[in-house]
Amino acid sequence: KKPEKKANESYYTWVNFSTTLLVVVYNSYFEIIKAALKAFPCIQLDSNSSTKYLETYPDIECYSKKHQTVMYGAAIPTLVIWGLGTPLYLLYQGMRAKRRDSQQEIVTIQSIISNYREQFYFWESVIYSQRYLIMV
Repeated sequence: KKPEKKANESYYTWVNFSTTLLVVVYNSYFEIIKAALKAFPCIQLDSNSSTKYLETYPDIECYSKKHQTVMYGAAIPTLVIWGLGTPLYLLYQGMRAKRRDSQQEIVTIQSIISNYREQFYFWESVIYSQRYLIMV
């Protein structure tokens, strides 16, 4: 009986982890995308100079080594991984909840997809994708 109990504990730990991850992803998605997009807009601070600076951090010259490090090292990977990964993750969780009969797994995403008819479980990921494209 001990291996069975250990398997149940492992299963519920995984369900709790995926529930927590889903809540964090769902609640922080747009703020993280907005923060990543702040690495791109440049402004000209001095009309006598052609040098542009990052709008959010005017002490960083645009396209300097420091700016490129931020753009290529953080902003672009965040926009690709987080921006595209989150709608795909929501779609995956919706498909899992629809496919499984386990009430515990359905609860994981139920609060997000409960406003949609059963056949439209994927709609939240479509909405996230649309908002992402509008923001970018």
